[in-house]
Amino acid sequence: MNIFLWVLQILLALHTAMGAIWKYSNSEQAVPSLKVIPHGVWLAMGVVEIICALGLLVPSLNKTLVSRPPSRRFA
Repeated sequence: MNIFLWVLQILLALHTAMGAIWKYSNSEQAVPSLKVIPHGVWLAMGVVEIICALGLLVPSLNKTLVSRPPSRRFA
């Protein structure tokens, strides 16, 4: 089950990153409905999506969370 959740997390990060890449590669001329949203807001949403994708992948890169022993409060 743990491996399944990691695979799902990686797929979600890839999906989010692809959405951000799409935002940078398509302009208002390619998609007419994008004219409703200001260009700066559109790019800011892409930046937020990239940060979210990285936030999904950082825990898998940080091995100290897994190998950390449980704390003893009342020992």
